[in-house]
Amino acid sequence: MKSSKTSGTTLTPSMVHARHRQELTRLVQRGAMVSPSSDWEMAELRGRFKAGLWSARIALVLSMPFAITAWATAAEQAWLTFMLLPVVAAFFAGTFFGGAIAHPDEVSDESLAGRRGVLVALATYLIYALEVAVMSAAPAEVALNTLIWSLLGSGWLVLPIAFFAGVLAFRVREGAQRHSEPAEA
Repeated sequence: MKSSKTSGTTLTPSMVHARHRQELTRLVQRGAMVSPSSDWEMAELRGRFKAGLWSARIALVLSMPFAITAWATAAEQAWLTFMLLPVVAAFFAGTFFGGAIAHPDEVSDESLAGRRGVLVALATYLIYALEVAVMSAAPAEVALNTLIWSLLGSGWLVLPIAFFAGVLAFRVREGAQRHSEPAEA
């Protein structure tokens, strides 16, 4: 007899979501107490965490050329300034601002998703400038200089990529929703 279970790695996200709904329905039918608010909160946190990870990955890829250049010129604390701080800043910006792309009621079209991606990038630059300022002796001046030079140095490349990343996140969401809806007979 063939088992009805499949491994978690072969399931698409929509299939996993459908399986979780089925398991939840079975638990409720058996009399289990399920708190809808905790399920919603966990789903929200998961979505925000995923948005933060995507932003951090993009920041890691985009900061690589700057980090390699800094390492080649033997810049002091290159790994911290050009790798760790931008990735941490992007994670938090993605967590706070990028998670909205996953919600159809907040972001309804590709253009809005792209602009949300640009907002995440701008928030990343601001958080990065604040991180650098906290580590310096003259925080206000360093923060402003870091923000301006970061935007001038890499903003021309990062902002269009952030727009494109927001559009792609929207398309992934739309594709997942299309495949998770039950097929009409």
